Amino acid sequence: MLSFLAIITASLGISLAVTPQIRLLASIDRAQDILGYAPRTPFRQGLTNTIQWFRNHWDEITASASFEPGMSSAVRAAADIKDEHVLKHRIQS
Repeated sequence: MLSFLAIITASLGISLAVTPQIRLLASIDRAQDILGYAPRTPFRQGLTNTIQWFRNHWDEITASASFEPGMSSAVRAAADIKDEHVLKHRIQS
């Protein structure tokens, strides 16, 4: 667990004081046994890739996560779909 946290904190450039508990440790053993899962990307590289993806897309993520007061995610999604349809129609015209 501590090496996992060391990888994350080093990747993010932060420091954490955490008391790990065995019951919280992640494991892919069951996925390997039941599904035959075998990761193709080493953990450290996958984590680095994930963090970089979020850094590269953070502006898009925060923009799509903002809602007007009283607006639900379902209403937002419907509005986004309608806007896409209108935009496509205008481009085709």
